[in-house]
Amino acid sequence: WMLELVRMAVREGVLPDLPPAFLGPMIVRVLNGILAAIAAGETGMSEDEIVEAGLAMLRKA
Repeated sequence: WMLELVRMAVREGVLPDLPPAFLGPMIVRVLNGILAAIAAGETGMSEDEIVEAGLAMLRKA
C-alpha cells in the first residue's frame, strides 16, 4: 500500500517522479527527521512548521 501511495503522490505532482528505489528511502529518512525534530523540541519551530519543512524537502528531492 505504501508503494501505491507513493505512485499516487507522484501522479498528483506532490512528490517528484523518481525511481521508487530512491524515493522510498528518502521518504523514510525525511519522516524520521521530522519525528526526531519534533521529539527534540529544540528547533524553535512548531510541529506544523517542522512537518511543512520536511514535506517541502521531499517535494524538492
